[in-house]
Amino acid sequence: MINPTVTAFAAHPNTDWCLVTGQPGSGKTTAVARIARELTQHGVPIRGFYTEEVLDGSGSRRIGFDVVTYEGDGSSKRGVLARKGGSGPKRTKVGAYSVDVAGFEQLALSSLADDDTPRVV
Repeated sequence: MINPTVTAFAAHPNTDWCLVTGQPGSGKTTAVARIARELTQHGVPIRGFYTEEVLDGSGSRRIGFDVVTYEGDGSSKRGVLARKGGSGPKRTKVGAYSVDVAGFEQLALSSLADDDTPRVV
């Protein structure tokens, strides 16, 4: 059964956006991913992306972030957004992370194709 909150949100086609804020670790990404999954499982096409932290093999230390896209047809893609350390000609250093700006733009921006599909960002 689909969550009543998701049903209420999806039932309002004039809702252009929804902002999710909160402290680190409060469940923002988990909530967005679950809502997007429920919407696509119930045939609601969505486009957009969110970022997800990547943990080391022990699951105790953050080593970077991936970008996860929704393509409007129920499919999704995942790519590297940033990793700790490392560098290269196509990477930008932001704090402790090396960010693949070109890769992000190619993956994430293509998920925002100009059509009438609702977006999740």
